[in-house]
Amino acid sequence: MDTEHNRILNELCMIRSLVSGDFAALALGVGDGRLFRWTLFSGNETERSETMTFRSGRGVGGLTIRIGRTIAWNETDEAMVHLYRECPLTLAERLRTSVTAPVVVQRESRGVILVGSRTGRLFSEEDIAAVTLAAQRIGKLMEDERF
Repeated sequence: MDTEHNRILNELCMIRSLVSGDFAALALGVGDGRLFRWTLFSGNETERSETMTFRSGRGVGGLTIRIGRTIAWNETDEAMVHLYRECPLTLAERLRTSVTAPVVVQRESRGVILVGSRTGRLFSEEDIAAVTLAAQRIGKLMEDERF
């Protein structure tokens, strides 16, 4: 299991660096799959992140799971601000913008990756595509390793 975690953590570190993000994290489903826990991190400033959970449909991670596609977020978009502020992780890590993407294993959303910025810079279309590809690679790693 440690090898799998290391491979996924390396993927998080690489995508964070590639898109010049300040933070990256992976949340995985626990129990019946409606509850998700943030489990792996790169660039976190607080240990509190390791205890945070969310439900499908709630906050930035939950909406990503529910709709099953990549979403670019920012704290000033009036249509999204309540969801962004509903996420304890974005608040604790002081993220002003982020990109979330579902991690799909065998056609089922098993998790979410989030790459964020504390400076408020907007992520480009290329950054968003790169985060989507990173989520796909993590899904493949999980499938290959029966994570």
